[in-house]
Amino acid sequence: MAVFHAQSPFMARLNALCEKVSLSDEKFEALSQQAEKELTENRSLYMGKVIALALVGYAFILAVVAALLALLYWMVSFLIHAHVHGGGYKLLILVLVPLWVIAKSLWLKMPEPTGIPVTRKDSPALFELIDELSKKLNTRVDKVILNDDYNAAVVQIPRLGVLGFHKNILMLGLPLMLSQRPLPFKAILAHELGHLSGNHSKSSAWIYNLRRRWGQLLNTIGEAGDHFFALFLVFFSWFSPRFSAYSLALARAHELEADAEAVKIAGADNFSHSMLALPIYAKFYYKDFWPSVHEEVKTAPTPPEAVFTRLQQSTASFKSETTSLEETIREALEEKGSGTDTHPPLRVRLLQGHFQPYIKLTEQNSVDADVLAEVGRPIATQESAAYQYLGPAVLESTLATITEDWRKQREEAWQLGYDRMQEMKQALLKLEEKAAEKELSLEDLRVRAYLICETDNEKACTDAYLHILEKYPEDAGAQYGVGMLLLEKDFDAAFEHLKKAIKSSSTILAKVAPTLLPLLKSRGRTGEAEALENDLKEYYRVAEMARKERNSVSGDSLLEPHGLNQDEIEYLQEVFRALPTIKEAYAVRKFVKYLPDCPYLVLALEVKPESKGSDAALEIAGLARALVDNLQLSYEFCVSTFDMGTGKLKRNILAVEDSLIYRQ
Repeated sequence: MAVFHAQSPFMARLNALCEKVSLSDEKFEALSQQAEKELTENRSLYMGKVIALALVGYAFILAVVAALLALLYWMVSFLIHAHVHGGGYKLLILVLVPLWVIAKSLWLKMPEPTGIPVTRKDSPALFELIDELSKKLNTRVDKVILNDDYNAAVVQIPRLGVLGFHKNILMLGLPLMLSQRPLPFKAILAHELGHLSGNHSKSSAWIYNLRRRWGQLLNTIGEAGDHFFALFLVFFSWFSPRFSAYSLALARAHELEADAEAVKIAGADNFSHSMLALPIYAKFYYKDFWPSVHEEVKTAPTPPEAVFTRLQQSTASFKSETTSLEETIREALEEKGSGTDTHPPLRVRLLQGHFQPYIKLTEQNSVDADVLAEVGRPIATQESAAYQYLGPAVLESTLATITEDWRKQREEAWQLGYDRMQEMKQALLKLEEKAAEKELSLEDLRVRAYLICETDNEKACTDAYLHILEKYPEDAGAQYGVGMLLLEKDFDAAFEHLKKAIKSSSTILAKVAPTLLPLLKSRGRTGEAEALENDLKEYYRVAEMARKERNSVSGDSLLEPHGLNQDEIEYLQEVFRALPTIKEAYAVRKFVKYLPDCPYLVLALEVKPESKGSDAALEIAGLARALVDNLQLSYEFCVSTFDMGTGKLKRNILAVEDSLIYRQ
């Protein structure tokens, strides 16, 4: 990650203040949990609070708009009475621009989602189902589109911005329809249309949409980058996350209400089957099918043909082993969910009280054998919701169209990936030739392992990492690589490797923990899971301190030599030579107290822009941001440009030994 440090002291202080008044992840989750409790205990009181909180946001905006309109009225009156003509009226822009930005932010624009439209004439069975559900749920669907997502969703497109008058678009993912039988799919569709249901509170829908509106307002005003909006930025940095956290409880409740509607219409058994099938086929698609497709970039210069027909055939023949099936469902039921996720965890959706549970858990925290057998039974194409509701002709044409779109979208990137693979194979060949002449260094062995893992199979990758560990047993990268590769084959051995990796490099903990925690819990190793969770919490605390420490580079920062190797210096010099406005470039490290094993590089530039005046500042900022977005470095880094406000920082950088790395 890299950060471009703006040189304006005002903006730096403003950003720091906005960060201070915002919410940390822990406080966000705590407020969300408090709101869920209030919603459960007294819904009317909760709704009153959240509506009042929403009105606070509107009141602030109205107050600012009223002040601006009053100022605009006064300015126009003054200019008229003072008989000012011509250029004097340009002053009105100072008020009109903020008013325009506020109006633009509140006029929520949402592009229509893309996909393949399907009509009543094309698929009468699908529209009969939609009509049935729409009548029961007191809602409507204006448009239906098919796409390649493993998902189904309803999107409301406001035709009149804040005034609403929505167009309801139903998006159906073909992979999802192929992996569900008709009745469980009916439950999914009932859930999605339940979000639009006229049976639900209109105030709930209003609040639900406001969460998105306040977030957009904050983003738009932040992008404006004008000092006038400082008050807005501070207020909404405080308000928006609090409103989002507090109203999140309502969003989750809305999900459970939509679940209840689905159960009422399709039955608890069909709803439960649909929910249990989701993690099963998600694992199949994302861990088996798509990785196998992407592997073909190693040998083929163009994306594969008929890939979605292959997906259809693979789905129809997919049958998970009972043990794997049990493990997948157990992991899904034990998932606690994210603190910011609007969807409650699967366990809550199936078992905790919003309808009479259909499934029962065994002592091993898995579903009973009959349900497991039904959910794991292969779904022939003719039995799928896609075939039954779309019809064979529409299904076939949609598979072809989605495949063609998929290939066109990926053609260029695929070719680049293929070319990259050939380059890596050549680089690996040179390393192997070098290894035949002399023993490779640790850095060369790491590069060799990386190249093998990118271009060869899993076994070859594992062997490459084990080869490193034979010579360098404590190497954290190799321990991590072997551990992740062995997780599904030999968990105990993998866990030992990963523990050693974490001990050697604290940053690996954040990579490993999300994968390890559910696996430890599913194996009953709760003590080790709790210890890992505690370590992770401590790491996040330290990482947050490290982030704040790294985001403040000034003349008072302690600096030390950059530590770059010659290849990295030559790479930077090559980049700077291609940018003629860069006259000098310096590199140093900021001395950091937190996570010192993750160095923080400061690249400081002496720039002579081609533009003049205010345009020069924009040119310099654009150059720095482009470097931040595109430089490929192994360190975290920031880019700073020398100007009148960075004199002390410049003196300190020049005082560091070998800090100058480029001069035109």
